[in-house]
Amino acid sequence: MEVEAYSRSRVIAHGRPSGHVALEQARRLMSSGETPYIMIVGVDSYLTSETIRHYIGESRILAPQNPNGFIPGEAAAAVLLSKRNIRSLRLMGLGLTRELASIYNKEDLPLRGDAMTTAYRVALEQTGIEMNGVGYRMSDLVG
Repeated sequence: MEVEAYSRSRVIAHGRPSGHVALEQARRLMSSGETPYIMIVGVDSYLTSETIRHYIGESRILAPQNPNGFIPGEAAAAVLLSKRNIRSLRLMGLGLTRELASIYNKEDLPLRGDAMTTAYRVALEQTGIEMNGVGYRMSDLVG
């Protein structure tokens, strides 16, 4: 069954950080007053032969000879965002940066979390809140 997307729907294809990019765009739209609600839906799949071949070639798939690998799978999630004043989690700041020292970096740079530090700084600057005033935070080092 094919369903035509709502005219104001968007596809955000930014690879691994797509969810963060979608949250940032949603935050801007809601701040501008354009819409009271936004639904973000994400899907991911590692179950294609091309993808599995790639990650096997990079020694990233979990196997007896690679205990630090991952198990390929599929996932989906949806979240409804609202400006309504409900006592729940609120997205007040969002920082997104790219770590140069990823697992694939050619210079073999050490992974120190420099980009995560920068992302926290950006998000905290947007809120005007110090780190010790944040009740809940999420972070991720992908790659």
